[in-house]
Amino acid sequence: MTRIPNKRRTVHVNKMYVNSISNGSTFEIGDVEHAGPRTKVIAVQQPRTNYKDEDENITFSSFSVFKEPLPEKPVYSPVQKQTINHSPSIHVNRINIIGISTSAIVQIGGLGTIDSEVRVKHIRILPEEQFEGT
Repeated sequence: MTRIPNKRRTVHVNKMYVNSISNGSTFEIGDVEHAGPRTKVIAVQQPRTNYKDEDENITFSSFSVFKEPLPEKPVYSPVQKQTINHSPSIHVNRINIIGISTSAIVQIGGLGTIDSEVRVKHIRILPEEQFEGT
């Protein structure tokens, strides 16, 4: 992330509590010109406790969701904009966040542009006995 030059503001946060930040996420205090978090996740859920060597062969290239190109972004015409900050600072009394996950951004301050991507493949392997008698 690149800081915005010459347009910085002071951020005052009285109290802040964040329980958990994970998977490429960001908690940013201050101005940022561009943010581009990326996350790839393969989540395998199965009811067994023993680890097998074949689990090591699961890779991102094994699944099309990680190979497919992203949809094209819409083209927007540039917009002339003037921002007047009536105060040179941002004041926040209290922040209480349970969790920030999977390329999310919590931003206190200015953010020029964001280009975030999350790709998740969930695999659930259910026990065979669940299907008996159906």
